[in-house]
Amino acid sequence: MTPLKDTKRAFVLRTGNGHIRKTFTGPKREIRFWNEVRILRHLNEKGCPFVPKLICIDAPTFTIIVSYAGEPVQRISDNKLNMIFSSLEEYGVRHQDQASRNILYNHKAGEFSVIDFELAELITPSDSFCEITHRLDELGVMLSCAIAPAARSQ
Repeated sequence: MTPLKDTKRAFVLRTGNGHIRKTFTGPKREIRFWNEVRILRHLNEKGCPFVPKLICIDAPTFTIIVSYAGEPVQRISDNKLNMIFSSLEEYGVRHQDQASRNILYNHKAGEFSVIDFELAELITPSDSFCEITHRLDELGVMLSCAIAPAARSQ
């Protein structure tokens, strides 16, 4: 089998049954492995439709097996790329490595998928709200929020 990826950080193969096997290598592999497992579990539990399904983990070898999600994109516009990565935030994840190499396209399904979550982070809704509020403030937009009476007295 020809590797899909063979770098200092990961070795990736397509298995005989079509799944993808990723073995983490190199510096901080244990941290990157567990972070990717945590993020994929979170996204799978939230029902995110545009990420691979985590099928199996093998902690002693720092290996995960995920569902097939497509082939590397040949071309993608910056707008489409930003839209796909921004959509992850609706599921509470910030990718942290927003590059076209982390986008796949499944020709059969006609869908894009995001991969490679070893550097991603979970965000809380308040993180997203604060970031949006900060951006609006930079643009000079006044943000007004309605606060429920019970919340005001606390």
